[in-house]
Amino acid sequence: MGQHDTAYKLLFSQPRLVKDLFAEFVDPEITKQLDFRTLDKCNASYISEDLRERQDDIVWRVKTKGKNKTWVYVYLLLEFQSTEDPWMPVRIMIYKMLLYQDLIKQGKIKVGQKLPVIFPLVLYNGNKTWKAARSLDDLIEKVPGELKRYRLTEEFLLIEERSIKEDALTPGKNLVRLLFKLEQCSAIKDIEKTLQEFWPYISRKNLVHEQQAFAAWISRVLRQGKDRIKDQEESLTLQEAKSMLAERARTWFQNAERRGMRRGQAIGIEKGIEKGIEKGQEEIIARMSERGMKTEAISDLTGLPVIEVKKILDSPNFHST
Repeated sequence: MGQHDTAYKLLFSQPRLVKDLFAEFVDPEITKQLDFRTLDKCNASYISEDLRERQDDIVWRVKTKGKNKTWVYVYLLLEFQSTEDPWMPVRIMIYKMLLYQDLIKQGKIKVGQKLPVIFPLVLYNGNKTWKAARSLDDLIEKVPGELKRYRLTEEFLLIEERSIKEDALTPGKNLVRLLFKLEQCSAIKDIEKTLQEFWPYISRKNLVHEQQAFAAWISRVLRQGKDRIKDQEESLTLQEAKSMLAERARTWFQNAERRGMRRGQAIGIEKGIEKGIEKGQEEIIARMSERGMKTEAISDLTGLPVIEVKKILDSPNFHST
């Protein structure tokens, strides 16, 4: 599992993000039946290691409203492969059966009790539009007569980030809008603008855990952006690790470096490159400081030692940036 995947999982381990995801991207007829005050994160250790290598999942449960309150399990699958999985309905069915098996094994479902509903959500941020099947019904052969009763029709709800239009991500109190809009950014200035637009809400004191999750996400994205992938045969694991957002993160740093390099070219090619990268880095730190971020936070996000960040902030060049 890549660093970006880990940070993304941290975000959707916050009940506020799950509630906002439902509020914005799930059928209102489903959302209004659920009491999100009862959100409870569950252990997902039932997934076998061979399956865990190819996916990351989060399981929540939430009670329905009304007199007969029952638990509904929300299975959220974070899909960071560059293209869609043609067998996703089969994977979803397997994960759901493993969850049922685990509930029975732990004694949470007794003999005579009904199994809970499991609502599967697939959050996909691949480079290509999802065209693969979303139901087992599309994968299983058609049969005549009474045999139809034995055809599985497992479905899942797909949330495809690349298909969400920018005008649907207007600033407001929904943190999933902020996350998805950040993922659409292709330059550092766009990230700064987006954070500033959502700042009146995300900076609230009652969102401390959510702020920490976003900080961890940004930190890992920026660190991935500085990585250089060596020429080598790419295994399946590496392909999955090269998520769309990691590619964008590299673009953010490259843009900053190029701006700095252009300024440094006047003092010579070799020194220009060195100074250019340094100048681009200073620009990033300057913007972070202007947004009120502390030295330790800037150090975490950029990967620079605290002492180096302090040198830049205390230097005359910083005050003239």
